[in-house]
Amino acid sequence: MSENIFIHIPKTGGTTLNTAMHNSYWQTRPDFNYRHILSDKTSNAGDIFNDELNDQYKDHVLFMIVREPADRLLSEYYFIHHRKEYTDLLKPRIHSLEEYIRHPQTRNYMTGFLRGKRMYDEDPVTKQDLEEVKRAIEKIPVHVGIFERYADSLAYFSQVTGLEWNQELEIKRATLKRPRIEEVSEETLKLIKEMNALDEELYTFCVDRFNLMSAGLKGNYTFKGDKYDHLVSFAARACLFEICMTDKTFIKQNLPYFRDLTMYLLNELKIRDGRVLAETWNTSFLNAFYTHFPNHELSDELRSMPDLGSEPIERIYFIGETINRYYKENFSKCYRFKGMKFSKEQVELIG
Repeated sequence: MSENIFIHIPKTGGTTLNTAMHNSYWQTRPDFNYRHILSDKTSNAGDIFNDELNDQYKDHVLFMIVREPADRLLSEYYFIHHRKEYTDLLKPRIHSLEEYIRHPQTRNYMTGFLRGKRMYDEDPVTKQDLEEVKRAIEKIPVHVGIFERYADSLAYFSQVTGLEWNQELEIKRATLKRPRIEEVSEETLKLIKEMNALDEELYTFCVDRFNLMSAGLKGNYTFKGDKYDHLVSFAARACLFEICMTDKTFIKQNLPYFRDLTMYLLNELKIRDGRVLAETWNTSFLNAFYTHFPNHELSDELRSMPDLGSEPIERIYFIGETINRYYKENFSKCYRFKGMKFSKEQVELIG
């Protein structure tokens, strides 16, 4: 068994690191050497950060990355806020970023994950949890890297683990649509820091430790990839509207159409460029929708789509959110929008 144990806190760039370690396209399953989220949304890292259990890890090399808490929470929110399997864990449900920030189940998740808590655990993270995490980091020790200094962290991890990284690494699991931290208001950032004070303290502790332990190390790595690179793999397992529709009724009503469209684009046209896939998907879907419902007010609304620039993913969001809003406001009329049938003649390859 390898002596290296990687602890992957969600939304800290861990999928990129895990795939680089194993030279794999996608992340491996959580196990003794890979601590992440299990199928029931609990963490399998809790014993490492338990004073009574972690003596067993002194003969292993443990490492993890932490991320500035506000940036991490924003990435998390925009990754999950349309995904029912996650939002159903929150009681009550959330309907906005502010509600997500203020919700007691979303607070201090970096610390909570390390203590083995379930994602959106109803048991709050405490100061005692934080102190136990800090003690484990110092005692075992756990080598910490910093998301905002990713290349330098890789150089440090290489030194302590003996692992070697390719000079060019592929970014994995980029959040498809989120504002940059610079675009978020000071009031929102202040609120996130207030609601996640324990994670703020953990982050500061880890930054100080990283600066001490990695002094003089510089990483010379480059990173490739963006949000479109994994749109193809997403489409292979889900309708692209899943990224923006909270109400999945329209998708369910036309599931055979979406399945046939996706399989044609991926298997027959063999599209592997995420940007081409997104634009071709948009145009082909609209052609089909206008054919099936030519004189409907929803078709007119979609035809009036504003100029969204050169980002086809913005068009996916506009189309999906427009249909989603219509269903919410006109549910009694929505039985009409079922039974779309796929036709190759409606496909317009873009790019």
